[in-house]
Amino acid sequence: MKLKNILSKGLGFTALSVLALVSSCDNKLDIDPQQSIGSDVALSTPEGVQTALIGAYERLQGGQLYGTNLNLVSELLAASGAELQWSGTFLGYRQLFGKTTVADNSEATRTWIRAYETINIANNVIASVDVFEDETTRDRVLGEALFIRGIVYFELIQLYGLPWSAGNQASNPGVPLILEPTQAISDADNVSRASVADVYAQLLDDLTRAKTLLPESNGTRANTYVASAFLARVYLQQADASNNADEAFDMAGAEADRVIESGKYSLTQNYTEAFNNAANISEYVFAIQQNQQSNAGSSNDGLATFYADFNGVGRGDVDLSPNYVDNLYAEGDERLDVFYVDDNGVLRNGKYLDPFTNIAVIRVAEMYLIRAEAAFRNGDLEQALEDINTVRTRANLAPLALVTLEDILQERRRELAFEGLALYDVKRLRNSVGNLAYNAPKLVLPIPQREIDVNPNITQNPSY
Repeated sequence: MKLKNILSKGLGFTALSVLALVSSCDNKLDIDPQQSIGSDVALSTPEGVQTALIGAYERLQGGQLYGTNLNLVSELLAASGAELQWSGTFLGYRQLFGKTTVADNSEATRTWIRAYETINIANNVIASVDVFEDETTRDRVLGEALFIRGIVYFELIQLYGLPWSAGNQASNPGVPLILEPTQAISDADNVSRASVADVYAQLLDDLTRAKTLLPESNGTRANTYVASAFLARVYLQQADASNNADEAFDMAGAEADRVIESGKYSLTQNYTEAFNNAANISEYVFAIQQNQQSNAGSSNDGLATFYADFNGVGRGDVDLSPNYVDNLYAEGDERLDVFYVDDNGVLRNGKYLDPFTNIAVIRVAEMYLIRAEAAFRNGDLEQALEDINTVRTRANLAPLALVTLEDILQERRRELAFEGLALYDVKRLRNSVGNLAYNAPKLVLPIPQREIDVNPNITQNPSY
């Protein structure tokens, strides 16, 4: 398909194709907000709304969100030094790894800006769906916009608010909830932070509505099962790890089961086949589309940039500890094949070797592990054993005869290593990072200083 450039000045994005591919941008200082919606944008036509929706997907795929930071920030904040070392030169990431983050941290700032830019585009689409006369199209577009807004708020509350498991969700400050289109940045001035509970309530409502509106198949874009996969993640994050009989575990398991039983997704034959793919393979429930023309970056952004040092690709900024890997994986575990030693003798993560291949955001393997954990915690040991053995046998490991909770959690660490879930698991399981407790202030990103400076109603997180 020939790429067609469609410039929409007021929305501040260029939609390159219906696959919502991200434009490469390696300028780490390019963090000015682009949230204004000009009167010349054709949101009064179906074509204009469709273009805006593509723009929302494009925003998701940038290095500020799923293209880099929603993986790398989580992994660096959750690292104690035993798993990995940050050896790169970018100060923002070095602060995150060292737990010395300051209020004007560049990564916290650019992720915040891009997240609210994406939310604003989604809000504009949601407000404009009545231009579609066809109900099926209207529902699909509305469902996609709600999905995008819901997952972005989920990522924001994980990074900038206290975890669900910490204290009083109804009083702990979360992030601002902006649910109407803003015509200019000043429209959203002086907004306060909603509570953690209110943010979760809103994102759950968005994702639940999206689940009912989206079709079963939707090309490379979100479908009803993708919404369920994210709901499974959200419910798991809300579940009380100290109380096995938690309704949230039931709900997480049910959503994961819905994805698995749809029959649309399956594990690849070999573990390494689940990564570095230009095609949308059966294991991907939701993936970020990348190619040579459109990607998150290959020199100053992009997961391959920071994780890889392979055949001239990557900066090799994330050094893995051989002892960590050796202690986590058993001999013969095929998941060891994803790691490699570079020319300097440093162990590397090989899940991201090529900046021009797709990035898996959710794989069906995660759904098996969520269903296994939910089943175990609620007493269904047979289902838990079946699911963990599905994951283990793909990795060429002998099936277990009996399963424990620790078996499931360790399998999760092995299967999903360096896929951006490390911080979320630290917080929901109430683990520590070195000498920091799961709810320590330095495991929460600062509200960007630029927001504090202009908005008297927004409060800063502790320690900043």
